[in-house]
Amino acid sequence: MLIVLSIDGLSATTLGCYGNDWVGTPAIDALAAESVLFDFALTDTPSLKALRSFWSGRSAVDRHLADERAATSSSEADGGYSALPVTLKSRRWASLLFTDDRSILQFPEAAAFDEQVSMNAPAVPQTAGEAGATHLAAFFANAAETIDSFNGETDAENACMWLHAGSLATCWDAPLEYRHRYQEEGDPSPMELAAPPHQRIARDQSIDPDDLLGLRRAYAGQVALLDEMLETFLSFLHSTGKLTNAHFLLLAPRGFGLGEHHLIGYPGGEFELHEEYLHVPFLWRFPDELGGDDRHAAEHVQALVQPADLTATVVDILKMASGQGNSWPYDAVSLARAIRGEASGCRQLAMAISPDRQQRDYAIRSAAWHLVQRQCNTSEEPLLFAKPDDIREKNNVAELCPQVVRTLQDLARQIISGGVVASRQALDEALTEPH
Repeated sequence: MLIVLSIDGLSATTLGCYGNDWVGTPAIDALAAESVLFDFALTDTPSLKALRSFWSGRSAVDRHLADERAATSSSEADGGYSALPVTLKSRRWASLLFTDDRSILQFPEAAAFDEQVSMNAPAVPQTAGEAGATHLAAFFANAAETIDSFNGETDAENACMWLHAGSLATCWDAPLEYRHRYQEEGDPSPMELAAPPHQRIARDQSIDPDDLLGLRRAYAGQVALLDEMLETFLSFLHSTGKLTNAHFLLLAPRGFGLGEHHLIGYPGGEFELHEEYLHVPFLWRFPDELGGDDRHAAEHVQALVQPADLTATVVDILKMASGQGNSWPYDAVSLARAIRGEASGCRQLAMAISPDRQQRDYAIRSAAWHLVQRQCNTSEEPLLFAKPDDIREKNNVAELCPQVVRTLQDLARQIISGGVVASRQALDEALTEPH
């Protein structure tokens, strides 16, 4: 059994298991202690379209190239190719997609799931008086019922259930007491809004530190609620024996900006190709029979990971297609070797592009560097950050490292044009060794 929980808007750096020391996430941290944790999972586009990469095993760049080829020829776009659900079905696995965000059902890959179940999200979110009255509580309760019903109709051993919560991107209805947990003496009161704000702040304007602090307290309260609801949900899975033989994954298609780079949320579909949007959690708990509580417990994988790698890994680990392994035919790589602690065959480059094809922003990441190029068809200056140290990406060192900038720009242009495949690039030591 495969159970995947994806949480929209959940940034990795908010969680204790990823180094956060002020937001309490004991349930997620406990899950991490039983799981393989991928330290550097990076989405390939900071929008819900990243779900298409998870489901298809094809990167955002790869799908973009396929669509461009189709636009200039008589062939049809192959964006509907759906590796995970189709492969599951070919191996007589049943698949379910459950969500509170109906917008994702329009993606062509979503239709390949055997069953799609959706629930309503609050039209006008309001802070709840207690945790049990929140939308997240309703989401997990409905998810549990849907799983029970689905398992009753299918072979539970050969079933994939993908649960997607709009959550942190759409509704902050945690009781106010959850926000006040993070308020210290003298701090401003946390914001009381229940609908997440989405705002672009002009680069020549400063952000009121009190407003920023209140915003982050509100987000932290919602993360704390998520953690509490997840604990209850995992208890349900344990008590019903569903975790015994199940692979359980916690991940996110994108993070959420809280003003770090003059952007809050996703105003008008705007995004930034920075850490707060790109760095997402990725935890994989293996079944108990495969060492879920022992062999793979608290294992950290340092390799770069992108959404498309999930399908390649599922196919490899669950042996759904012999001989695939790290030879997945698209811009993805199986993580099986990385999980086993092998250095060879791991991704050395990660690539992210703007969801807006006209904007054409991109970011390219190696183990040692993160390059952001805004509007790459203009002369806007690139931004370069040293990794992994510059977590908040505040120190642009592009002028100090021109050769690194040129090398990464050249690689990015080749990847975007289809000349090379990002996941299979061997890099010079200057791009992989931290400085």
